[in-house]
Amino acid sequence: MDSLINKQKKINESLKRYGVKFGIYKNNTFHEQLFPFDCIPRIITKEEFDDLNAGLIQRVKALNLFLYDIYHDKNIIKDNVIPSEFIYSGSGYLLPCQGITPSKNIYSHMSGLDLVHVQIIINKMRQNVIQRSAGVGNFEANTDLL
Repeated sequence: MDSLINKQKKINESLKRYGVKFGIYKNNTFHEQLFPFDCIPRIITKEEFDDLNAGLIQRVKALNLFLYDIYHDKNIIKDNVIPSEFIYSGSGYLLPCQGITPSKNIYSHMSGLDLVHVQIIINKMRQNVIQRSAGVGNFEANTDLL
């Protein structure tokens, strides 16, 4: 057990040294936090996995539909669901991509979906991240560190 604890400490120190971080918005302010890593995976039942898998598939589909809408019909703006300045002022919004439809309508080929483990083994989706650099970078860093 001591070796596992030491390994986790070394991994988290490396993540800190390499600057592996993620950002969250809290009270309309962006905060960066170090990416926590746990050497011991969560064990879930097949039923929990099936529910979680269905939810993740649904979330990725919703993210791609959202991206299609903001680059095409803009119904989410027309229906006053999200203010236009929220979309257009975002650093990730790419005006040259307006009207472009990628193959199979897949805008987000890799989506980082954060999960929070709460009471009685219920998993809730907390935050959507559509950034290759954050999600894939963290995955690659964690794989290399192990």
